[in-house]
Amino acid sequence: MSGLRATHELNRGLSLRSGGDDLLTFVCAPGGRHYLHPLHGPGGGPVLTQDRPTDHPWQHGVFTALHAVDGLDFWTEHRTPAPERGTIRFERLTDLTGDDAAVSWRSQAAWLGPDGQRRLTETLAFTVRRGTAERYAVDLLWTLRAHRDLTIGRYDYGGLAVRPITHPDREHLNANGQTGADTSEARAAWCDVTAPFDGSRAWTAEDKLAGAWYGVTVFDHPQNPTYPTPWRVDGHGLINPSPSLAGDWSITDGDEVSFVYRLLVHAGKPDPDLLDHLHEEFAEEAVPTGDFL
Repeated sequence: MSGLRATHELNRGLSLRSGGDDLLTFVCAPGGRHYLHPLHGPGGGPVLTQDRPTDHPWQHGVFTALHAVDGLDFWTEHRTPAPERGTIRFERLTDLTGDDAAVSWRSQAAWLGPDGQRRLTETLAFTVRRGTAERYAVDLLWTLRAHRDLTIGRYDYGGLAVRPITHPDREHLNANGQTGADTSEARAAWCDVTAPFDGSRAWTAEDKLAGAWYGVTVFDHPQNPTYPTPWRVDGHGLINPSPSLAGDWSITDGDEVSFVYRLLVHAGKPDPDLLDHLHEEFAEEAVPTGDFL
């Protein structure tokens, strides 16, 4: 991959290219949600994520959300009845920096109750690294600051989620060596979803799917409160290291809770030995809370 280039459009978001190839877009239109979509495979690969799929229109590529925040639902958006509906509103993009090797930024959003009062301030701090034609990394520090004492109830899903384009031949794999449905609710240091995607440039004529396989691995970090976190893995391909699946948790008024992740976007099927090695490197990195740039 050649050097990275970032373009920020006020009413759309931040787009990153590597050389002449699209890499990803961070959507952050005023008053809306903030999330990554589309996420492209490395080396000019196809789009891997879905935004507002018809089966789950509240899912947005690579996104963050929670259920049961003092009884409020910040996951399913306006489909939740108004008395329980939470709303996430992007506020500002800051600290955009970068060079040919990496680009970093922060994004802030307000989590508002149906009364319009702020429950949480959310900060997403991203660093995207250039990588190779085989893979590239997206680092994320997800921070929630409470504006009152809050309890987040146990729920089957919630937190960082990756929603890929659904394909019947998709495959899930985790750090324990579990595959398919066995990865659901399992605690693991990492989880991967890989599938064939339309539009690959790498077709080799070996068979109709040769060169079409791309995937995303999410690394959980040992500093996270629920590490190794249990994972929500669903029938549409979604993977979600879910602190809420581990049980109730809370944030005291004025305090913050942070979670650190790395997304490894890769061409081809996953190599578990390589992923174990890369996760070990990630786990050894010092990640100061509140500063991931």
